[in-house]
This record gives sequence, structure tokens and C-alpha cells, in this order.
Amino acid sequence: MKEFGARHRRPQNPKELFNHRHALLRNHVERALGVLKKRFPILKVATFHMLENQVKIPIAASIFHNLIRLLHGDEEWLDHQPDNISPRNFVAVPSGDQMNDLNVGLVQGNALRDTIAQEMWVQYQQHLN
Repeated sequence: MKEFGARHRRPQNPKELFNHRHALLRNHVERALGVLKKRFPILKVATFHMLENQVKIPIAASIFHNLIRLLHGDEEWLDHQPDNISPRNFVAVPSGDQMNDLNVGLVQGNALRDTIAQEMWVQYQQHLN
């Protein structure tokens, strides 16, 4: 596994290994999201659609992106689609989550991260030996 190049030192602990792999994955995800945001500007702004519809927008954009790629870039069929969301269904963006929910999620997320980092480290050590 050539995660660290010839000029870089190997990770010394689970945290370094996790952070390196996390950074690599984040770069790929951000590049993919950038492609989607360029093609579908609605992904760049807050919308006033109902929350249950807002969560579907990125999925729909991904599906349309893949369809467009399958059709070799032909987007003309999108120009003839009717608007199907009535303005009467638009709602204000909610203010956010409760702080208690955030604290519980933070503790659970940290525990999960530490477990994943430790499992990565064990596999990495086995690979080296």
C-alpha cells in the first residue's frame, strides 16, 4: 500500500493513518460535489422547498448527472420537463437541531471514529508485516 510516498514518513499511530485516509477521501468527495454543483446550481444555495423534498435534491442531481453521462452529455431532454413543485409547498428553512442531540451525536461520532481508526491501524500493521 503506497499511501505515503517515498518522501513522506509512514504514519506513526492510528490517528495519523486515519487523518491521512480521511483527507484523501474528503478530496475525492469534494471534487465529486464540485462537479454536481457546477452542473446543478440549486445545490449551492438554500432553497425554500419542504425539508422532505430538500433532502432528495442532491440524490436527484446525482441521478440526473449519471443519466446525462449515459446520454453522452445530451441535456436537451431536461428543457422539456414541467415544473412539479408548487410555490404553496415552499417552507422556511428550519433553524437547526437541539444542542442535546448535537452533544450525543458528537460523543457517538468520536467513538465511531476511534474504532475505525484502530481497525485501520491493525490492518495497516498486518499489511506491513
